[in-house]
Amino acid sequence: MKLSLNKGSWAAVLLLASPLSAADLPVFRIAIKDHKFSPRTLTVPSGQKFKLIVSNEDAEPAEFESFVLHREQVIVGKSQGTVFLGPLKTGSYEFFDDFHSTVRGTIEAAAPASAEKK
Repeated sequence: MKLSLNKGSWAAVLLLASPLSAADLPVFRIAIKDHKFSPRTLTVPSGQKFKLIVSNEDAEPAEFESFVLHREQVIVGKSQGTVFLGPLKTGSYEFFDDFHSTVRGTIEAAAPASAEKK
């Protein structure tokens, strides 16, 4: 017997297989104000999935984009968007506002302090 799943079924399988729900994920925040990311560098734990909430405080739309993270999210003015990321290996990951290419930031994935002492 051959088992065939469509895209929706695969999504359901992946959600059920995930040990954490979106509600259980740690939340980190970045704001866009005056066409700048704040904070410009965000430190997150490596090896862990997380939810990033990007608030656009400007009136114009902005786009959180990262080639290395394979993510892009348009955030209309005066609103916020959610980006799910990770787990990331220890290192630096650049992101930018694709509508304003000079606006850049970095996510630093660092090993938790307890893991560094081992």
